[in-house]
Amino acid sequence: MPQQPSSRKRRTYDVLVTREVLGIRQKPKKRRRTYPRVRLLSVPLLIVLTAAAVHLLKSPTYTVHSAAVRGNTLVPAEAIYQASRIDGQNLFLLNAQATADAVERLPYVRHARVYVRPPAQVAIVVQEYEPRWVWTAGNSRYLIDETGNILPGNILPDNGMLEGTLTVVDPSGQALPIGSSLEPNLVEMLKALDQVLPDLKQIAYDERLGFIIDVGPGWPARIGDSPDQLAARIGVLNSLLPELVHMTQVQNQGVDFIDLRFAERPYYRLK
Repeated sequence: MPQQPSSRKRRTYDVLVTREVLGIRQKPKKRRRTYPRVRLLSVPLLIVLTAAAVHLLKSPTYTVHSAAVRGNTLVPAEAIYQASRIDGQNLFLLNAQATADAVERLPYVRHARVYVRPPAQVAIVVQEYEPRWVWTAGNSRYLIDETGNILPGNILPDNGMLEGTLTVVDPSGQALPIGSSLEPNLVEMLKALDQVLPDLKQIAYDERLGFIIDVGPGWPARIGDSPDQLAARIGVLNSLLPELVHMTQVQNQGVDFIDLRFAERPYYRLK
């Protein structure tokens, strides 16, 4: 007789096995790229902005035809304006730094700043070199500022601006390199001369002998090119001059030169 199936239900179990247990790596889910929403300007607004830009760039209201120049003494305002090359430019296309660089290429301009203001106002503020001495060599004239910068002097109009300035004359005619500087000891010597001999208007210079003062009718006094003890050397000269005047009158001779480069050992020679 066949066996009847049991009425008791068999239990079944589902075994859950994770991918980690089986060593199966789960591929990362691809994320959808999201893009920011771009708000498109309306066509009428674009037309308005375009028309405004065209107006700003094409309207003669914003065209530069002049500039206020300040800080200039040596360089005429018209020369600075021409060097800026801004005449006829649109204010909104004007490059202030490039304009300042163009102005600074002028010989006597040390620094330049350019300021703009609508509708077409431009201000150019310059700082010039300040010539303190004049140096002549042959037919060439140079200006020297207090730091020794060598500037061209022939192009400067003779309007009396440098009247009373100490002038150095180099009989050799040796040209000075414009844009470079004098040797520091020469600059210090010129400053010392301004202090010790403030009324001196002209002095000669020899590369070998230094500075030479004319103290009489053809009496050159060599004082060298060192500012050290300059006042002492000038003191020796002042004490020596009366003796030389008397000697030349008695002996009916002139003075060939006086050498005061060494204050402790002054020397002179009669003709």
